[in-house]
Amino acid sequence: MKRILLSLLIVTAAARSTGQAQSQGANRIEIFLEKYVNGVWQGVDSRLVLDQNDLVRFRVRSNFSGYLYVTNLGTSGRYEVLFPSADAGSNNRIESSKDYVVPATSQGSFRVSGPAGQEIVYWVISPSELDKPAAPQQPGRRPSTLIPRCDDTVMRARGDCIDNSAGPKAIEDRNGLPADVAKVPNTRSRDLVFMQKEKSSIVGSPVPLSGPAIYEFRLSHR
Repeated sequence: MKRILLSLLIVTAAARSTGQAQSQGANRIEIFLEKYVNGVWQGVDSRLVLDQNDLVRFRVRSNFSGYLYVTNLGTSGRYEVLFPSADAGSNNRIESSKDYVVPATSQGSFRVSGPAGQEIVYWVISPSELDKPAAPQQPGRRPSTLIPRCDDTVMRARGDCIDNSAGPKAIEDRNGLPADVAKVPNTRSRDLVFMQKEKSSIVGSPVPLSGPAIYEFRLSHR
């Protein structure tokens, strides 16, 4: 997918935290995947299997202020920094309880392209600003060749293809991270909580983040 992500986007996120979680000082970031349909941006399930040439973007909302960094490993093997960048917007500061659209440009979208499979979008959210990578460095893992599979029990009425292996995920193999992401100091992923709603995903930490958090967002397309 060409410059996909962020989005989800990425930064695609779930429902609002419960009162108990909020009282414990939980941090969360909610990500909405939006698709351009008949001249209108519509929120879609982050597990939706996208088609070639679909236009998508991310809408992001967090309950804390910080800085967002997004990179993408496409199904063609191309790896690139998606946010912040000259094309997607250079201001990656996010403020609590405000909505942000990624990419933050006049064009404001990414076009799906490349072989069928899953884009692997790496998200880093940090309470303090990090050094911006001068140039992307190839990750240690190969592009995903996983062919999207439809779950017939989900969204059958509308005929949508939902791939349950897509969406936000914890980082399982840090050895496969891109070099510019792997060098981020004191990143944590194992303590993150992932929740899924029909049209948003929530990535949360049960306690306030004291340093950068990292996770991946998988976008399936045919």
